[in-house]
Amino acid sequence: MNQIVFLSTYSLNEPVLKNRVAPFIDLALERGLSVTLVNPVGGKYQNSSHPKFHHKTVDTPQANRGNFFFRTMRELILARKILKNAPKDVDILFVTIPSMFLLFFFSSSRAKFSILDVRDLTWEYLSDKSFISRLAKRVFGFLAKLKISNFHYYSVTNEAERSYLTNQLDVDSEKIVSCPNGISAQQFKQVSSFSNNNSSSVGKRPTVLYVGNVGVAQNLLTLIEAAKLLPNVDFIIVGSGSDVQNISAAAKGVKNMHMRGRVDWSEIPAIYQKADILWAQLTPDFSGAVPSKLYEYLATGKPIIYGGVGEAVSVVSEFDGVYVVSPDESNELVSCIKNVISAPCGFQLSLNNRKKIEEKYIREKSVEKFYNNILNGL
Repeated sequence: MNQIVFLSTYSLNEPVLKNRVAPFIDLALERGLSVTLVNPVGGKYQNSSHPKFHHKTVDTPQANRGNFFFRTMRELILARKILKNAPKDVDILFVTIPSMFLLFFFSSSRAKFSILDVRDLTWEYLSDKSFISRLAKRVFGFLAKLKISNFHYYSVTNEAERSYLTNQLDVDSEKIVSCPNGISAQQFKQVSSFSNNNSSSVGKRPTVLYVGNVGVAQNLLTLIEAAKLLPNVDFIIVGSGSDVQNISAAAKGVKNMHMRGRVDWSEIPAIYQKADILWAQLTPDFSGAVPSKLYEYLATGKPIIYGGVGEAVSVVSEFDGVYVVSPDESNELVSCIKNVISAPCGFQLSLNNRKKIEEKYIREKSVEKFYNNILNGL
């Protein structure tokens, strides 16, 4: 085995893809493998000049805009183009989803050995409220079960995904390897480096920060409503996504709400340092997902408020200083923010959280274990 090909319908402009796939590419190159990445144009792999790295880009935009029908059609077309541009008869093919159509169109004849990296079970997030979405959810679930056996091994980011693959899709549990999203070693070093707490400055207004994707799943309208009810607290949103126009419009005129847009990673540690409380949320439809941003939050040691249910709550329950509230409930969020601000040790950094992240959720360590479990036996 001397060649591995990675396929994704996300560009490297998207941190969620870059953060996930870069450690896999890094360690594959370290092992002497020839690496090819096939995905939409945009962004750049940090070690792109490596003689064994090849990047084949598809000049088609990501399919994360528009209504359900148009997004589905775009995703379908894009997945076909990605697969069409993938090298044939390769040693190892690594397909990373949430693109369900990369799964649906995949053929076992494309590679000697294939791996499905499950980052999200997107078809399960479809609403049950309308007939069309219920029908689509059933059809996509049926196709997933039909096509899942085309792969030799599977990686999952959390236990909810593992359970779904074994119980709903009949995947052999021995073929599933856990590889949590986590945080890179370099990023961990940067966001866990500060020890002073900026909130101790006399006269400083408390600051609540959100960093991440601005999409429907996050429903940042909850944070905007909280900002309206807490005029003496500053709120900052850093990031972009499919729902950014809607959120920007809702935030207009809210004087204590500041939208920074997407910024370069080099600016993020300083932004974290100035914040007092970190906030994240996933609506109930996404109860099986764990926002990768949570691991980054936890590495800072800052207090965290998480609005959500399900798997993410199970993950954060092992950490200190994490407050869980009901998703989409701005009044409950406001009460929690007030409680954290007024608590005697409300803004205290948790060194214990940093230690746990370093021990269990460094991406490179997880990927190394993954390769040891799978590739060493080939």
